[in-house]
Amino acid sequence: MQRLCASAAMAAGLVLLAPAAHAQPVLTPILTVNCFGFGVCAPGIPITQMVETAPGLFVGVMDYGVMYTLTSSGTYTQGYVINDNYTWNSMPFQASDGHLYVPSSAGSADIVEFDAGLTWLADISTPAYLYAAPLVETPDQVLHGASVSGFPTSGQDFTLSLDGTVTTLPQTVSVSQLFVSSKGDLYGLESTALLKFAPDGSYATLATLQNAVPPMIEASDGNFYVCNGTLNRVTPNGVVTPIPGVPTGYGCVIQASDGLLYGANQDQVYRSTLDGTVSVVYDFNGFDGGQQTSQFVKSIIQGSDGKLYGMTTGLFQSNGTIGATIYSLDLGLPKPAPAIVRASAQRLQAGASVLITGHHFLGTTSVTIGGKRARFKVRAAEYLEVTAPMRPARGNLVVTTPAGTATSSFKLLVL
Repeated sequence: MQRLCASAAMAAGLVLLAPAAHAQPVLTPILTVNCFGFGVCAPGIPITQMVETAPGLFVGVMDYGVMYTLTSSGTYTQGYVINDNYTWNSMPFQASDGHLYVPSSAGSADIVEFDAGLTWLADISTPAYLYAAPLVETPDQVLHGASVSGFPTSGQDFTLSLDGTVTTLPQTVSVSQLFVSSKGDLYGLESTALLKFAPDGSYATLATLQNAVPPMIEASDGNFYVCNGTLNRVTPNGVVTPIPGVPTGYGCVIQASDGLLYGANQDQVYRSTLDGTVSVVYDFNGFDGGQQTSQFVKSIIQGSDGKLYGMTTGLFQSNGTIGATIYSLDLGLPKPAPAIVRASAQRLQAGASVLITGHHFLGTTSVTIGGKRARFKVRAAEYLEVTAPMRPARGNLVVTTPAGTATSSFKLLVL
């Protein structure tokens, strides 16, 4: 197996810092799935990307609707089974209430709600057909969903409040991904276009992109990056610039903590600068006799430990069977530092709570407002609930994690 050197640089949210040292890539299988005969796999085939809910703890969905947790060291725990028949599911989303919302087609187009420990809370019916794309949350703490792309029927938009109320929107569209920008605007990626939604649910085409696939990202330069066999830079005004030479395959890229783009095509994990200078950081050719990037989960993620996490499927050389692997890939990247995007309010009464939206809040160790310590609760990687001090304070919000410190661009006033 070919292993190539990777360089790493430091990033704090959307603020790039100084370069870090090179490191030798290390791939570690953390879960191996073997299939014995047609359709019989133990414990199941992962069919969604995972979401990290606590440092080193991930939640995902196997086929047949099997929820699971997996630690970065490989401890697998089966959770709630959404349906004992084959179900279609989307990636779990952890909202600002700390709950997990999983789009499913278990009997109908439902959203299955769990607490962070995978205890079932509710089945919420939606108008999506056949099931919904992964949910997102806008700054008003409303979840948004839409029918997933790929089925011969009209899609349907809907909203879901955190109390479980579903509202069907008048517009119809199917998307492979919904996305909330750093400014709080809602976007949708369908197979032919990047859409921008208005608050009333109507939408306009921001850019035309044939055969677009997720994940779409917003990078540190303020632009969106979308793949359709080619990596494309899309400005907030909709100007599309193809970036040739990036081997995206059938997935797309993430921006990691060094500010570079990383993705997995069928055979490789690669990195690229924002301008398209590419190098291969790991080559799957020969990996355990033919394992390649999963046809079900085509993207990779970066964990709070700095490692990349991805999935492969294919033939196992050791026993001649097929199966799947969830792996970690250590490239020596720094742990993602926290970043603060917005607060639900900037003027607070003493003891009141405020929701902070940002990135990489898992493992938060302290929060201060104007230098005064504040109580907090990590709701999700992107959400902190902060309780204002019981005495007046004014100043920046500062969030500290083991990976670094983030200071807000705005000030909070505690009365």
